[in-house]
Parts: sequence; C-alpha cells; structure tokens
Amino acid sequence: MNDLPRTLAADSLGPTVTIGEILVEIVARQTGTGFRQPIDLIGPFPSGAPAIFIDQCARMGGAAAMVGVVGDDDFGVVNMERLKRDGVD
Repeated sequence: MNDLPRTLAADSLGPTVTIGEILVEIVARQTGTGFRQPIDLIGPFPSGAPAIFIDQCARMGGAAAMVGVVGDDDFGVVNMERLKRDGVD
C-alpha cells in the first residue's frame, strides 16, 4: 500500500454507497486491427465507473456498499469476487 493520507468521512456518518453498472472490459492486444477478424484479446477485467469508485473507497479503509446487478456467469463472478475481496458490501 502507499503512504497517501486516508481522508474519508467518519464511519459514524454511514457507508459510502454507490448505484450503477458493474461490467467487464476485454482488451485487444494490438491497436488498429479492428474486430472484423478474430484477434488476441486479454481480460476480462472488472470495470464500470461506479464499481471502480466504490472499490477504491473500500480499499482506502472506508465503509463501502454498492447497489448493482451482475449476471450469474463468470463475468459476474469476477466482479463480485473483486468487490468482496476489497471489502465492498
């Protein structure tokens, strides 16, 4: 972990809560090739601005929760595992 100051609202104010999308990113290994032909891809990477935001709040030690929906598939599992691991309710 880094030595940055951790300035979050006191837990007595309740958790930081966000609502929004939880998604994955899949990235091409090379730029400029398009997607019309099969290409090498990497991922999936947990993503979605609200999910990234609340994950970082939890990693900084704050009480954090998220309201969102994921599918009952491996993409959903990847995201839920990451959020739970980092302390998001």
